Amino acid sequence: MTYEYNPQSTRFEIANPHRVENGFLLLAALVATGCGVAALLAARQVLELQFSVKAAPFVAVAAVLLSTGVLFGVRALRQLRFFFGRNQPMGLAQELGKDQDGKSPGAESLRETLRQNAIAYQVPSGALDNLLYALSRDLIFSPPRTQFVARNEFRNVLSLGFLLLCFAVALLSVPQGEIRNWISAFYLGLTVILVLLPMGGESAQAQPLGIRFVIGLFIVSVIGPVLLPKLAGSLPLRWEPDVHLVLATSVALGSALSASGTLLLAALGQQIKPQHIAMAQSLQTFSMNAPPGQILLEFDREMQRGWTEKIPNRAYLRVTPETSGDSGAFEGQVIEETQPVPQDIEPLGLIRCLELPAYRWLVVLDLVALAAASGGSVLLLNFAHAAAQYWTLVMGLALLLVARFAFAGGNRLWRRFEFISRIYWLECHGNFQRAKSSIGALLHD
Repeated sequence: MTYEYNPQSTRFEIANPHRVENGFLLLAALVATGCGVAALLAARQVLELQFSVKAAPFVAVAAVLLSTGVLFGVRALRQLRFFFGRNQPMGLAQELGKDQDGKSPGAESLRETLRQNAIAYQVPSGALDNLLYALSRDLIFSPPRTQFVARNEFRNVLSLGFLLLCFAVALLSVPQGEIRNWISAFYLGLTVILVLLPMGGESAQAQPLGIRFVIGLFIVSVIGPVLLPKLAGSLPLRWEPDVHLVLATSVALGSALSASGTLLLAALGQQIKPQHIAMAQSLQTFSMNAPPGQILLEFDREMQRGWTEKIPNRAYLRVTPETSGDSGAFEGQVIEETQPVPQDIEPLGLIRCLELPAYRWLVVLDLVALAAASGGSVLLLNFAHAAAQYWTLVMGLALLLVARFAFAGGNRLWRRFEFISRIYWLECHGNFQRAKSSIGALLHD
């Protein structure tokens, strides 16, 4: 990234958009680290009394909590400073070097957009995408990244809602006993494998549950609780009486559904409503006594006079006229874009984020992540003190996964800016003819 500080202009001096997010990340890191240190001190106290395996749960919990605290803390420290460089945001197509001829599919698509005086939007495909775009009609006008996050979280919400429905249906036919714990363990494993782990990555893409899997899981949720008691004699269905996996699974599904739903609302809050798009086209016909390449040279000089903050324009397409031979036709094209200029550079504080629809749900999402991280850290610390209650271990780890997912999902939407740039397209066609003239007196013998 090339960054140039200009004390005479603050047009590109953008405040850090991660200030509010960093606050939540540091709070979550402090809570997790504090609980991890408390677990370490408890392990040290146990070892001072006697060398016993009772210190093992404290050490394991301390390792998990300290790792989580370091993860959140490092992410916040990496976002303490924010620089906007000359090569940001990304260009509309593949850029060309200085005085380089060439074109790309993206540049040709941009030229066709200018030629048609209309913007083409990707048509949603699939049942889930059509349902989402039917519920939110303005989403199709949003940037591709916003649409990707919205589609991704819509699939996650439907997947989690379906798992929660099947879990409730399976529990209705089993009033009590060990079968409920096996059902809870089954759905908790599905939640972690199918949803929580894939959702944790910054660029993860959710895969919708297939139709066969949905039908099969619903059949299992209805018939499975009836078949499990009959198979109890051949399966090791023995649980400790104080294992509360039903509560742990319910909390994991509920918190994951809340985080995914909040992230979906945050993505929908960043929609761009359609506005009137104006473009002026100019067609000129003229004759000139100069090489056709002079047209592009004069165009380059004129563009250089209008550089934004002395930043060179972005060249996407350039075709220099070919004039080989004594006569023929020529064609030349140039497409350039000025440096995008951000429109809103005011600092983002907590009060301002709550007032703006684009950031209000992001604050709520970070609150959910902080609550999940704090609850998971406390539950893991309680497990270390009472190692027999394994349900606190399961619930604590699930809440930490939910916190990781919520922070990673919100991070993709915090760095949001609106830019304005101007695109110039020069296209020239014509015919050329070479001529020779002699100056001076002719001598004849």
